Amino acid sequence: MPTSPSQNTWLARLAVTALLCAWILTILPYLQNSPSHSPPRALHPRANDANLTSHTSSLPISYLDPLSAGSSNVTKRDFMQCDWATAALSAAVATLGDVNPDELDLGSRAQLVLAPNDLEPPLTLPPCGFTDPCAKMVFRGTHLLCIMNSQADRVQQSTWVDLALDISTYGWNRLDNYRSFDLYGLRSSFEALNINDDNAHRKEAMMEQSSDSRPDPTGPEYEASGGEYVWSFNPSDGAMVALSSYSPDYMAATFQVEPPIVPLKRWSDLTFLTWRALFANPEDARGLKHVFRHDVANEASQDGMKSILGRDEEVSETFPGPWPGVSFSTGEAQGLAALTLPNTVGVVWLLAQHKLQLGIRVIEQVHIFTCPKPVDGREIQKWCLYLHIVDGPIGPGL
Repeated sequence: MPTSPSQNTWLARLAVTALLCAWILTILPYLQNSPSHSPPRALHPRANDANLTSHTSSLPISYLDPLSAGSSNVTKRDFMQCDWATAALSAAVATLGDVNPDELDLGSRAQLVLAPNDLEPPLTLPPCGFTDPCAKMVFRGTHLLCIMNSQADRVQQSTWVDLALDISTYGWNRLDNYRSFDLYGLRSSFEALNINDDNAHRKEAMMEQSSDSRPDPTGPEYEASGGEYVWSFNPSDGAMVALSSYSPDYMAATFQVEPPIVPLKRWSDLTFLTWRALFANPEDARGLKHVFRHDVANEASQDGMKSILGRDEEVSETFPGPWPGVSFSTGEAQGLAALTLPNTVGVVWLLAQHKLQLGIRVIEQVHIFTCPKPVDGREIQKWCLYLHIVDGPIGPGL
């Protein structure tokens, strides 16, 4: 006797449910007990405090196919005590479900084909009762890893890639000078990573959006916002230190600058143009391996790092501790969560939206550590992030 359409639908749903349950049972041991992994010697994870526990759950990534420090639209995060094993499992299940990327607080660039926008919308909850904020960080991180792993035709690429562009027509003024990397208290990390800190290998760049501009004579005039980005580069060793990131949007909101805001404004685009200009051979620009975010002052990033580390404490000499601090791979729940930090998302977009120039490059590992900042002859302890970048795609089975 033939089955009815309703019976076919019921049987299909039962089969899908059975497959989902079998998959969860298969990965559950990996979510509860992380497999050992051996990152590069200089990057090996280390917790500087015996009381700092980390449930380093490994999350199977499903490849289904943002943000300057100081954005006025950043969703405020508070410290969350996370069960990262449970968060990883919840995110893995949600990845298999019918969850719309539009509702994941990724910003409008995070579609299968992405439209540029550096600012994230207000936090919204996806369907299916997926309300655990810790799991949501992991889920969002999974999609950010996906867009880094994706080919260029799957992610809308930036239009700000022409080195002949005169950025001064958009009100940006550049100041270059040479100083020692050690001014930023990063010498120990540089030594561990074989990054030369001699002045001859080092270049600093500062961009200020400090002039009114009208790049198109028939278009609008953009009032100077006061936006500022500062970097230190060692191009020969593939290293970058982001020292200051105040976006035009943030500064315009702070100082009540009248719109419209200059369109050339995102950290990822200005960083690319500055980095690429350091190389005569365009292939050499693909060698970016080390990105530091120095003195992370963004409160949402600080709260996110505390949640990832599991302790609601202010930065100190012992928490999270000096280099190498505490590190997570982006195959772990905490590593995926770290991709969603405001001070990390800009690097994600730098890699994701400049694939034709940089290649398929992916954040493989994240370090959270204490770095001393010299101020008036004394050292003040600050939050620092380090992102290790490798050729992609990366992940299970790749």
